[in-house]
Amino acid sequence: MSFESLRTVIAQNQIALSAEPPRVDIDTSIAQTLVLMNERRCDHVAVADRGRVLGVLSRSELSAWMIRNQQEQLDSAIRAVKFMGLSNRRGVKAGEMNGVSRFA
Repeated sequence: MSFESLRTVIAQNQIALSAEPPRVDIDTSIAQTLVLMNERRCDHVAVADRGRVLGVLSRSELSAWMIRNQQEQLDSAIRAVKFMGLSNRRGVKAGEMNGVSRFA
């Protein structure tokens, strides 16, 4: 890396550090927050409620939450499929237990 390109990188980082950190409202979705973080090229965002900062979230925290949430949804779907498969093997229609419909 040349001296001039190193100076450019340092100058860009100083501008980024001196800029006000991005802030989102407490009602902002995770997807919107991640879009903002990508646009601003930052790894942290302040979360505020009526102008008062409540805390700071990191990109890794948001990603971990999304993975956990998707895993819970997937686990739930797998349990439903397994239940339907086990019910069908026992000669019971899906949605019924002991011959009585759960939907009646």
